[in-house]
Amino acid sequence: MCATAKGLEVCYLCDQLDDCKIGFYSKEDEHVAKAAALFIREYGLERSEQALTRQIEAAKATGKELETATSVEEAFEMLKKYL
Repeated sequence: MCATAKGLEVCYLCDQLDDCKIGFYSKEDEHVAKAAALFIREYGLERSEQALTRQIEAAKATGKELETATSVEEAFEMLKKYL
């Protein structure tokens, strides 16, 4: 794992996360992983876990899951609605 090689515990602590194209972040159609890491970096782990839990519960009712996002930015904005 890249973060481990850099001496970091997790990706969201990396100062190169915004432009990262390694691992999950290298996939053109994978937006949720990077959005989640950016979200944790901005809002903290506890608030992010709460938002993600709320989003998952809402998705059960609405069917609008993070996986429907077409970009990292869209997935990030979807998460913000559940802060």
